[in-house]
Amino acid sequence: MNRSIRARKSFMHPTKLVEYTGRLSSPLRLGALILVCASAGLAQSRQPAPQGDTQIRPEVQITMPLNKSADLFLSTQVHLGRRVTDFVEERLAVGFAFKVNNYLTLAPFYFYVATQPTPDRRNYENRLNFAATVRAPPLKRFLFTDRNLFERRWRDPVNSTRYRNRLLAEHPINIGDKQFRVFVSDEVFYDWSSKAWTRNRIAAGISRAFNNQWVNSDSSG
Repeated sequence: MNRSIRARKSFMHPTKLVEYTGRLSSPLRLGALILVCASAGLAQSRQPAPQGDTQIRPEVQITMPLNKSADLFLSTQVHLGRRVTDFVEERLAVGFAFKVNNYLTLAPFYFYVATQPTPDRRNYENRLNFAATVRAPPLKRFLFTDRNLFERRWRDPVNSTRYRNRLLAEHPINIGDKQFRVFVSDEVFYDWSSKAWTRNRIAAGISRAFNNQWVNSDSSG
């Protein structure tokens, strides 16, 4: 009876295990040591996700015109992270873009995402998206784009549906004989599973189209 009580105490107080194992029989002592070693290994394997990182995100997008107002597109993207030493995310998107007129484009598409936030964790996600993008007429060389996107997400531990609204402003500038675009964007996320606005993503930078085949794009997920 005393042995049983002492063994239970060793599980409740791992730091005092060495003190109690000296009083246990050999089978109980061996079992206690195995339990502690397994717990230590499990604790070390759970690495927290980094709070900051440096990444490179190459992307390839293929567009196939179907007619004057519809395109089929395929996009792939990988994220090299952990200080550009390992793959941390892979994305694949396929869908259609329908140009209703000069100011409105509709795009239904499928989106697959695989992430590795830490070397020992892998997450997978499938999304069905529908985007309606409005492009306003140029205003004193400023270009404004408003994208409204609905997405259904299948993932662990819970599925969700989100609405995303992104407002993008661009302005062309010349540096020497090269033309660039300065841009700033703000995107807000509403998640129906949380019933709240859960994210606000702000971005700013400069972009340049080198030719008709090599351009800057934004496929943020």
